[in-house]
Amino acid sequence: MYALANGLNLSHFQKIASFLYMEMLESGFTSVGEFHYLHKLLNAASSRRLDPLLSSKALIEASELTGIELCLLPVLYQQGGFSEPPRTEQEPFLHSSVDQFLDLIENLVKTFPETKIGAAIHSLRAVHPSQMKDLVESMKNRDFPLHIHIAEQPAEVESCLKYLNKRPVEFLLENFEISSRWTLVHATHMADSERVGLARSGANICLCPITEANLGDGIFPAVEFLEEGGQICIGSDSNIRIDPFEELRLLEYSQRYRLLQRNRCVEPPILSPGESLARQSYRTGAASLQLPTGSLKPGSRANFLVLDPAHSSAIISAPNSLWDRWIFSGSREMVKEVYVRGRQVVLNRSHVHRERIQKEFSNTLQSLYQEGLLAQDMD
Repeated sequence: MYALANGLNLSHFQKIASFLYMEMLESGFTSVGEFHYLHKLLNAASSRRLDPLLSSKALIEASELTGIELCLLPVLYQQGGFSEPPRTEQEPFLHSSVDQFLDLIENLVKTFPETKIGAAIHSLRAVHPSQMKDLVESMKNRDFPLHIHIAEQPAEVESCLKYLNKRPVEFLLENFEISSRWTLVHATHMADSERVGLARSGANICLCPITEANLGDGIFPAVEFLEEGGQICIGSDSNIRIDPFEELRLLEYSQRYRLLQRNRCVEPPILSPGESLARQSYRTGAASLQLPTGSLKPGSRANFLVLDPAHSSAIISAPNSLWDRWIFSGSREMVKEVYVRGRQVVLNRSHVHRERIQKEFSNTLQSLYQEGLLAQDMD
């Protein structure tokens, strides 16, 4: 990963992002919160690091080409672990100071006024608490979304206890004014008191069940969190597979595995887990990115999907079971058309610019293979 991150130039980056956003749209995502920390890309001509503004610009251009709604979340990343200096290979991620990071945010807001800009803290291990406090205090009067990775794996919890004398979510709740502007990504490993405090705070939780399963991270206590009034949405994180239907399916099934019961993620009076999860994801996703999405009503963006009526999950039109059939029997292959802000971006399951984007992505991968930045074989 580090070899690839250190070898990417601006052209590589923009083409990879375009392919990703295209695939997200074709799968049924219409918005993306880009947790962006590969800031300093190579200048292809001189092999020098470029201004971080340019990598953000490449992401914005990718979103404009594909048509996906973008909330750009530049990430503050400063150290290699709790009380550890950054490693040499982490150089593309780093900002030397909070002021330097805030300058990037200011430049993005001024340069791209039509793009939703937020901010993110990579994790408690990657930013010193004093720097976190400086950043949050500096953004106090800005109504920006603020995201952070937290409590993803047991080792992170153990390290946090060792260096900060608190569990990760516990530390956050005790040291910051956590509110609906915050989104905590993963938050998998929490004590009961952390879970209750987080639900009461109004913060959004972004779960990435495919990635969390792929990495063996663990299972988020979604049933208890929802019963306590917590808010959850989904993300694609590592992009090992992009499929919002599968993310929701795996989220519900993980709770059934854990509790040995069926139909767990429900919000009474809605007794359908599929519909409950869909409503949660739309509502909380929009709040997490501070975008006017997630519903079709005056003032909201006209972002919507057209599913294939011939798919086996859609043949019967009984409305009380539609979401369950789509989520538990369907997949991204059901998505036939996608509209963002009323403009069609996917037609007959293919993005309107698929041929161009796929060709450029394929050429980029070939180039990276030839440069030795992607391994072609694994023993």
